[in-house]
Amino acid sequence: MFQFHGELGFRKIETDILQAILEQGPAPKVIALGGGTFVHLCNAELLRDFGAVVVFLETPIEQLLERCRVVPQTSTENPRPLATSPDTLRALYEQRLSSYRSADLTVNTAGKTAEEIASEIASRLKLKK
Repeated sequence: MFQFHGELGFRKIETDILQAILEQGPAPKVIALGGGTFVHLCNAELLRDFGAVVVFLETPIEQLLERCRVVPQTSTENPRPLATSPDTLRALYEQRLSSYRSADLTVNTAGKTAEEIASEIASRLKLKK
């Protein structure tokens, strides 16, 4: 997407898809956003306008580096075109962190399983089990 449309084109498509998902109705749903989605004001406003509860899963940067395959920008296989090295991923994360922390709920994921994280989210949001 980045290669053919650039970041601006990608972000426009991302916003259009987010809006389409939100407009599908009030049925409960979980939307996993990419790292750049929420930092764009129009997307954060869309989420709030539709009453979405935004949860930031705060993960230690070292864990993110392990999870994110970082490959040179020149590679067509790059799944993270804005993070072409560990240093650029660190810088991008630091740049976005204040936006992430403006989420409605922050859950620290360090040392927790997916089940533990989901349980904590459900508990803190007072969701029925």
